[in-house]
Amino acid sequence: MMKPCSATQITLGTSYSSFTNVNATVFSRICVSSVSYIIDLGNNMTFNPILLSGTTNCGVSDGEINLTGFKINSQFVVDYKKDGVSITPSLNLTSDNNGTITISSLGIGLYNEFTTIRQSGGCEGVSLSSITFNDPIRSIVTIPLKYTICQRQTATLTARPTIPVGDFIWNRSAASTLFLTFDVNPISNTTYILTYVLLGCRSIEQETSVDVFKKPVVSFVTDKNIGCIPLEVTLNINTPIDLLGTEAIWDFGNGSTVALPTDDTKRVVTHKYIIEGVKGVSLTLKNAGCSTTATSPDSILVIPQVKATVDRTLDFVTSTRFTYTNSSINAVNYKWKFSDTLMILKEENIDRTFPEKEALYTVKLVASPKENLCADSTEITIRLKDELLYYVPNTFDPLSGVNPVFKPQFTSGFVPSSYHITIFNKWGHEVFHTNDPNSYWDGRYSGASLGGIYNWII
Repeated sequence: MMKPCSATQITLGTSYSSFTNVNATVFSRICVSSVSYIIDLGNNMTFNPILLSGTTNCGVSDGEINLTGFKINSQFVVDYKKDGVSITPSLNLTSDNNGTITISSLGIGLYNEFTTIRQSGGCEGVSLSSITFNDPIRSIVTIPLKYTICQRQTATLTARPTIPVGDFIWNRSAASTLFLTFDVNPISNTTYILTYVLLGCRSIEQETSVDVFKKPVVSFVTDKNIGCIPLEVTLNINTPIDLLGTEAIWDFGNGSTVALPTDDTKRVVTHKYIIEGVKGVSLTLKNAGCSTTATSPDSILVIPQVKATVDRTLDFVTSTRFTYTNSSINAVNYKWKFSDTLMILKEENIDRTFPEKEALYTVKLVASPKENLCADSTEITIRLKDELLYYVPNTFDPLSGVNPVFKPQFTSGFVPSSYHITIFNKWGHEVFHTNDPNSYWDGRYSGASLGGIYNWII
């Protein structure tokens, strides 16, 4: 009867004729006969477990254990325990030309208590060694569920493995990479798949999506691009898209900005400029992180207020010639207009001689920073009265025929209906008077010619 040895410790290399209850040391093999126990020290069983390399998938039973030192090309019954449980049924295995028995197709677990019995000859081998097989570590990898980019932008997909020493396979590519990141620039919404491989073990596939948003098209118009302080400008978004959920950021070019949520009913904004200068307006539309900025092709010119003022000077030589000195503020264009003529003068300062007749004249100055823009005006009224201009002879001779009469000569400022002249002698006695401008004094008084010096009043 075959049975394993026990109880008595034997020494390898020593001959025993007969004994009972012999316990072989580990890796020794005992040959048993019906007569006596024979210790066969030439065929010691050794324990040589290996795990094959090249594992491509987790969870595959591809481990092997080699037991060596057996009679070559012999059949054996092999028993062992996996995770403390004896295998059922026993294995019938044949040693190879090297005396090796291979136990294959082993999965993860603890293997120990190996025993072998040669089917012909009743030899039993015992190994007390053990080995544990484990799958390669299955690392967990994560990736953000979603990325958001704008058109023509790049998204950097970033993997986050628990053990970052493996390979990454992006989008089921045939090639793997050691890089944690993967740059993509899709033109539309796209899904990407990540697989992580560590020691031949593949992770569960992870998915992420890249959502691509179109950049808003920006366009706007203004109702005016030039004007005087205070200048109120209305700006209108004329982008032909649905603006729901879009933020409009206005920069008015004067240090003032405003951000407004907008939609198709909120496309208009107004702004009042109170400081002069050239203002460049820009509009930025933002939607889902995508933004586009446009600047008005025509800057807004804000012009300062103009104050038109004039100083005038009378030329006392001619009496109807005036000099007008322009003292307007913030103006460079000028127009002089007169009530008595359609003539328009555009000089900064002017001289004007009016007709020599009694009349009321109006002089108007229109001053502006640009032609016909932001103008201011002022008017000056001039009232001219005719100065009484006349000639009165200081001598006459009624008897000689040279200057025979005394008659004043009038050139301007003369009103015949108001004419009156009286002549007095040196004693103050009146010798002549008349209301007729055509009448004259012939030097006679009461029919007699008078000589001497006379005074007159007109």
